[in-house]
Amino acid sequence: MANKYQKGSHFSVRRYREILKLFSADISTSSVSNITGISRITINKIFMKFRKDISEYCEANSILGR
Repeated sequence: MANKYQKGSHFSVRRYREILKLFSADISTSSVSNITGISRITINKIFMKFRKDISEYCEANSILGR
């Protein structure tokens, strides 16, 4: 199954969801890398994407900025 969350990804949706769960549990990138077997650099890129998406969502739904 193609990964619908990240284009060009070489890992499955299941693995991507696992990374998201570990991100939400506030586990460090090094630990996530060891758990998943994906390089720390790739995990850093994915975490930055999560942070960017969260930031954009918060800015779009902020009552202060209206």
